[in-house]
Amino acid sequence: MDIESWNVVDVGEYGSVGEAVTRTPERDPVIYRLPAGEHRLEEELHFGERAGVALVGTPDATLRVTDPEMSRAVTFSGTKRAVVENVEFDFSDPGVGPRAIGAAVPERLVVENVRVRGRIDRLERPPASLMWFNLTTPAGTGVVRNLRMPDGCSHERETKQQHNHRIGVSVEAEHEGTLRLRDCDVRGFVDNGVYAKSSGPGRTIVEGGYFENNGNANVRLGAGERGHDVVRDATIVLDGGGVDHTGCGIWAQDGRPVVEGCTISATNWENDLLRVGRGAVVRDTTIESDASSRALKIAGERAHDVLVDGLLVTDSGSGEGRQYSVEVGGGGETVTFRNCAFRFDHGPHADRHGVHVGSPGVVFDSCRFEQTGDANALLLMGAGRSDVRFSRFRGGTLGVNVDSTASVFVGNQYDGVSTNVGDFGFDAEFDTVGESDG
Repeated sequence: MDIESWNVVDVGEYGSVGEAVTRTPERDPVIYRLPAGEHRLEEELHFGERAGVALVGTPDATLRVTDPEMSRAVTFSGTKRAVVENVEFDFSDPGVGPRAIGAAVPERLVVENVRVRGRIDRLERPPASLMWFNLTTPAGTGVVRNLRMPDGCSHERETKQQHNHRIGVSVEAEHEGTLRLRDCDVRGFVDNGVYAKSSGPGRTIVEGGYFENNGNANVRLGAGERGHDVVRDATIVLDGGGVDHTGCGIWAQDGRPVVEGCTISATNWENDLLRVGRGAVVRDTTIESDASSRALKIAGERAHDVLVDGLLVTDSGSGEGRQYSVEVGGGGETVTFRNCAFRFDHGPHADRHGVHVGSPGVVFDSCRFEQTGDANALLLMGAGRSDVRFSRFRGGTLGVNVDSTASVFVGNQYDGVSTNVGDFGFDAEFDTVGESDG
């Protein structure tokens, strides 16, 4: 967004940021240039229905809040075009934790090179989130780039449930446009890192970025009426060694979000790494885990089909938390796994297995299953009719329960696999153990 023609107010010529804003209401659109260094923010900067407002550090500036009673730092409410660039919010004083930026913007939002310093120990809600972004018209667009919130918030486990803590970034029901979050760093928020599940008819697209140890979900997507929500090329790290809260890596909760090119890794973690609700497209994503949590869970009543294409799961966790690494349950529309690889090293753990299908209409097409020891590579139990075709199994057990004997096996290869499939009258093209070239 080009703002070079806007009016300019040099905040350094006034006693404070608040004074500069209060004394220049006629400047519209306006750039408030913040000189490098620290600026005390004594009260909320609230901008209403103006043509455009920009807060720009030159080159970098810090807005420091010391009042624990302040609930909001910078708010745009109906401002047509809003910009915050090169600004750090310092919330490091005890009890301080207002919402840093709240934006309900109809036309254009740009937030770039913004950082929040300090672990938030003010947990009172509202406001629930540190960042709140909404484009309030269908044509509205926003970009949040290089947002850094590495310090998260504290967790009062004895007095508050996780959903009563703070959220990193929230996109809610007022959102009607398109918001992109690019290369952001969000860590340690107990009630969701990025929460876009309730983001109204608008669309949220997460591109790149690093998300670590956020509770409930690191990235949580919903149903956008004007296009699917997306998380692409993001890195999710879950390490329970230093935290006492838990959450899933990516939660495709509503609609049919797209998860593409992401990497999720987990150790000592107790929640699902990737969770799918009512539908999703998952492409070219890698999940690596030595935790006892589920690498992938698909559950609930699916209103949309689920396509999982090019997923790689490498799992060596125990069955202490969950018996299966991948679980497909629920019902509704179909689930298709295509060109996926499942590498299970569960030999040391007699209570841990690979994939459990407990829902009809699941297809495995050109997939690869590897398992150590006697653990299940794939179990169809409660699967009704499922198709397994042109896939390869190496090691472990392939099991089919009596309630899943309508399933079809075509063109598969088996190497060192124990199975009970010979007990049932499967398709004549089923390649029995010992007859493949694998």
